[in-house]
Amino acid sequence: MAITVTNQRNPLASTIVNDTAATNTLVTNVTGASGNLYLVEIDNTMNSAASFLKFADVTSGTVGSLAANMVLGCPASARRSYVFTQNIPFATAISYWVTNAAAESTTTGPTSDITVRLVVG
Repeated sequence: MAITVTNQRNPLASTIVNDTAATNTLVTNVTGASGNLYLVEIDNTMNSAASFLKFADVTSGTVGSLAANMVLGCPASARRSYVFTQNIPFATAISYWVTNAAAESTTTGPTSDITVRLVVG
């Protein structure tokens, strides 16, 4: 996994997360604290099937049995950006994983890794 976390100056957000190898493995507490999610970018251009980025407000868990707080889809061979003007709060931690289906019980990841970018405050 290739994750870069960069702290930024306020006023909007304080952290940019860039994960160039997101898979079906749970990335836990990516910023090391609670936070507000402002933007998500999913780059699924290397896959010929849709991928689903799932978020949970937890510091640990098991993919397949972990309840997702939010699921964002990205079509095959595409990029999608999601902007949350009111932000999405995570009280405990921001954790995420990627699968090839929207169902919470899905444990299979996409054929190729995807890139996930987050803007967190």
